[in-house]
Amino acid sequence: MKEIKRVGDSLGWILATCHKSKKRRDFWQNDQDIIKTYQKLVGNYPVDSSRIFLYGFSAMGVQALLELFLHPERFRGVIAVCAHSQALSFARWEKLKGKLVYLVSREKDWNLAENHYLHQIFREKGVLDTLVITPGEHSIGDLKELLKASIWLERNR
Repeated sequence: MKEIKRVGDSLGWILATCHKSKKRRDFWQNDQDIIKTYQKLVGNYPVDSSRIFLYGFSAMGVQALLELFLHPERFRGVIAVCAHSQALSFARWEKLKGKLVYLVSREKDWNLAENHYLHQIFREKGVLDTLVITPGEHSIGDLKELLKASIWLERNR
């Protein structure tokens, strides 16, 4: 967490996490935790709402996408690493114009085809996104990857 905080500090960002969500697989319970964390964040800090992004790896990457789809008024965009497309049915495309999605996948990730599909759909629907494919299998990236994604979000917001 300290290393991730360094990335946030270098950009002047506040990074928050929902500790209860990290081991759950129920999207709706996770949603409740994330919204509570969001409310605490905006209730306790002077937050620019155009700079609230979510990050997630694998199932939590899907969760990050779901949160953007369910609550586009609260979140500016997401970084989704090795996610799949399960949340797409919740997208309200008319509400997602101007949102940002940074997708990361690995050359040998079992979700690589899903990431290509997500990238294609986002492009077709007018969501600004990018897809970065790096070597390896299904795995979380290093801090440089997170920093690169964060800089892309900052430049495109």
